[in-house]
Amino acid sequence: MVVAFAVVALQSNGGGGGSSGSDSIVPDDGSQLTELAEGEPIAEPGDFRDSPEGPTDLPSLDLAEELSDAGSSRSDAEAFAVEFLHLIVDTREEMDVDKMVETLVAEDADPATVSYFETSLARNKGSEIRRVWRTNEESWIRTQTIGDPERPDSISVEIAFSLGLDQDDDFRTWVTHRIDLVRDDDAWRVSRVTFRTLDYAPPDDAPISQALDGTGWRQLTLS
Repeated sequence: MVVAFAVVALQSNGGGGGSSGSDSIVPDDGSQLTELAEGEPIAEPGDFRDSPEGPTDLPSLDLAEELSDAGSSRSDAEAFAVEFLHLIVDTREEMDVDKMVETLVAEDADPATVSYFETSLARNKGSEIRRVWRTNEESWIRTQTIGDPERPDSISVEIAFSLGLDQDDDFRTWVTHRIDLVRDDDAWRVSRVTFRTLDYAPPDDAPISQALDGTGWRQLTLS
């Protein structure tokens, strides 16, 4: 199943933070919005206590490549997952998507994920619909490991955050992304990315924590 990566234009605020249909820059039919496969939440998140750092400023392909090669620990994988997610959800600037796929995505990655990168993501990077990760609002992370919990063979990281638009301060929607990673040539590589919506039009000033499902969530440290 494929779902819209961000909500279509809302017809009214309905008490939430979404933009009205008449004023929103988001097309009513959902066009120009990236699409990504709908996925399942992590089934058995670990009980970890540390708080990884969230994204800052604009995303960086160079930084993502550096973090991919930084180390084999769980915390190294989480740091890479956060920056990789920042790369694909923030569309304010153009990016060499082909290079991203070549350097950060596993050779045997999920074909639907690779197709999404090479088509929808490439089209949306630098487009007039400039999505942003709202780092002025809380974000959360949880992780499931395979193998040694601190030096896993593979890892699934789920990150919940508020997605917005650079041109519309009122537009926000709560989403989670699951990034599945594998160790490949002594580096972390992306094998699959999926998406879920927590709330299309959350109430103004409400925290995303009220919409989190399941256990294992830790709040990201945001500057």
